[in-house]
Amino acid sequence: MCVRCGCFATRSGPVRAAPVEGMLEGAILLLLAERPLCGYELLRQITADDLLAGSAHPGRVYETLARLAAGGCVSTNREPNLLGPERLRHTLTAEGVRRLARWIVALEQSHERVTRFLKRYQNIKEAS
Repeated sequence: MCVRCGCFATRSGPVRAAPVEGMLEGAILLLLAERPLCGYELLRQITADDLLAGSAHPGRVYETLARLAAGGCVSTNREPNLLGPERLRHTLTAEGVRRLARWIVALEQSHERVTRFLKRYQNIKEAS
């Protein structure tokens, strides 16, 4: 990753999208809106669905879950696991649904700004 701007452009490799910071909370809320999940399932689903520009660090996922639980956005229930320690199953609460709705509004506004940005860039590209 470029230390100057955070993009993933390399001299010898393909250019990849720059990461969008702060999306982990939104991704967790979105996945929990679909169904209750344990932390490991969240990690796997975030990666499988390509919801973040990079991989999600397990510590950050569990830290975010704890913060969401402390804020009343997520409830946690213990369930037995025959193969090891019991699992914590996380469920979105009514407050979590409201928080996800705020995320959606913010992302829609960001999408509009990004669209304007890309249109301006396309105009510059076409003019040269």
